[in-house]
Amino acid sequence: VTWNTVLSSLCQNEQFLEALEYLREMMLKGVEPDGFTISSVLPVCSHLEMLRTGKEMHAYALKNGSLDENSFVGSALVDMYCNCKQVLSGRRVFE
Repeated sequence: VTWNTVLSSLCQNEQFLEALEYLREMMLKGVEPDGFTISSVLPVCSHLEMLRTGKEMHAYALKNGSLDENSFVGSALVDMYCNCKQVLSGRRVFE
């Protein structure tokens, strides 16, 4: 079972805090998040209104190219910003 599979399952089962802890553990073990990871975690940030964490994931996606390579990341970012009442930021991602 891959890290992303477990992370996605936690997110889908609304185990949001566990998903964030799992992401932290994953990164501590040197596993780099990819576009799939980011698009799985951003809805957690959205649901918990964790704007700071969402912004950190956005910066990471820009740095590693996930935003350009994966349309799901862009969609998840728009959703996260809008749910965190940052509609203008969401719009900027969309544009």
